[in-house]
Amino acid sequence: MQIGCCGIADQADTIRRMGYDYLELSGVALMSMTEGERRDLADFSRLTGFPVPSVNAYAGADHPLVGPKRRPDDVRSYAAELMKRAHLLGVRGIGIGAPAARRLAPDFPYNEADVQMRENLHILSEEAAPYGMTILLEALHTGTCEYLNHTDEAARMVRELSLSNVSLVYDRYHTEVMGEDLQPLRDCLPFVKHLHYSSNLGPAHERGFLTEQEYDGFAAFLQAARAGGYDGKISVEADNRRLEADGEACERLMRKAVNETGRKV
Repeated sequence: MQIGCCGIADQADTIRRMGYDYLELSGVALMSMTEGERRDLADFSRLTGFPVPSVNAYAGADHPLVGPKRRPDDVRSYAAELMKRAHLLGVRGIGIGAPAARRLAPDFPYNEADVQMRENLHILSEEAAPYGMTILLEALHTGTCEYLNHTDEAARMVRELSLSNVSLVYDRYHTEVMGEDLQPLRDCLPFVKHLHYSSNLGPAHERGFLTEQEYDGFAAFLQAARAGGYDGKISVEADNRRLEADGEACERLMRKAVNETGRKV
């Protein structure tokens, strides 16, 4: 099982030196990088062997996925450009969290948002297919957006669409905030291709790096995934302003849990 860290391009070498196996880059950041910056990151990855296999934070509020301002042509053009850029970095998984792109006004019909998201996933699947990429839908807690907040909702959509390159990323932080136990993870594991984790810090639900205090809960989460056969990637998705202070200790704890749960499976 590989352990990664979500961050920005400028943090890639720091993340590598801390012992992580890969960098997970924000889609929003990728789209704001210049061609030279993207080339520099690709060169760094090639020369060091430190990969960028996945993207999170797919889009911002300027490219809505649901709601009255969502437009299919914008969904397609944004996806085409992002995946072209991601392919040059060797990305294979595109995480569709994107809370700012999933905000819904109270008067917008939820079933219409479902129709929009299904169409989005068909579009993204088509744009990802030539690159061999997988689209990873993610449930997000209600403090971040109003749409697809529960694991079973996201899993049901993926299952019903039955597209070969559309699966799930399961983020334990979001599911904990939503009060979910680990049963929904067990139920949807056949569709899970990527895991996320971060500590849930205080009433504002800020995202932190793993500490000793959360270790047992993290290990239980990891054990549940591995007992169901999961052996893919797991990324810590914390506030990257905390990386210098907390990132290295987090990697050691995550590595310890991976090793211990690996012996138990």
